[in-house]
Amino acid sequence: MFTKPETLAKASRSLFEMQMQAMQNISAQAVQSVQHLLELNAQAAQNSTEATLSAIQRLAVTRDPQAFLNLSAAQARVNAEQALQYSVRLREIAQGMQQALQRSSQQEAQKLQQELNRMMSELSKNTPEHAGPALELVKTMLDQSNAGLADVSRAGEQALQQLQEQVGKAAQQFVQAVEHGLQHMGAPQKK
Repeated sequence: MFTKPETLAKASRSLFEMQMQAMQNISAQAVQSVQHLLELNAQAAQNSTEATLSAIQRLAVTRDPQAFLNLSAAQARVNAEQALQYSVRLREIAQGMQQALQRSSQQEAQKLQQELNRMMSELSKNTPEHAGPALELVKTMLDQSNAGLADVSRAGEQALQQLQEQVGKAAQQFVQAVEHGLQHMGAPQKK
């Protein structure tokens, strides 16, 4: 019977464990996205270093001033194009992170709500009539616990949305600056 305090404690513990698992799943998604960002940054740094060293070597052996300027301009275009590719990939990662976390949050919230409904249904069926006020107290506690998780989930979604907006703005400004620089160098613009 569900009315024993031990059984009620077990149900509460089960719900708490589900909430903790949900938070762990969401955290794992966030960590994975940060790993993607770190990999992107490491690759960009490596590419930049290699390109810079190569450009320095080519420029060091160039004796003609016009050839030197042409090589410098060509390298600037390559750097601008790499930076543009980086900003596009950064935006893709941010969007993927937001979508994955929203999907995970929604799935976990749905699982928790289903478990809460199942627990309340079972509790309602097995509780004597005179225990109605206690049942309402338990229901209120569970509802508040679930509402707290929903608040955390909403706050996380808002933070991700703000992050994506900021990354999007930064990427757009960067793309505009790169395109402007490419225009002045005489390179064709990417559309």
